[in-house]
Amino acid sequence: LPAENSDKAMSTEDAIKLIQINERGRQGKQRARFMKEIRKQEELEKKVKELGATETDPDSAATIIQKLFRGFKTMKQARLMREEELVFIGMKQPEPKPRETDPVARQSDIRSRRKIIQAQNKDEYEEALVN
Repeated sequence: LPAENSDKAMSTEDAIKLIQINERGRQGKQRARFMKEIRKQEELEKKVKELGATETDPDSAATIIQKLFRGFKTMKQARLMREEELVFIGMKQPEPKPRETDPVARQSDIRSRRKIIQAQNKDEYEEALVN
């Protein structure tokens, strides 16, 4: 920011723009680091293929599977955390809740079932009074 604006208060819109710029920059750097790791891993796999990979024993195969699964799990967790952060800072709308987990929808479903049961019980009671 220019020195002449340093003594004035920043408007809300300017503050939001500044935060968004910094957040997008952080995300870009993180994405670049991630892509660098992927390229490095692909090059390593390419070198292994060029050298002619021999059959692996079950222990090393299990270790490789564990490594890949842990990597997948970590990536998934990081993606979810990134999504939650974007929702938290207001850069993304939250995902709509499914009807079965939405408490308001669940309440209306329970109420409608209760009203049906009440009507059935009322009919049975009135029928029992007649007989």
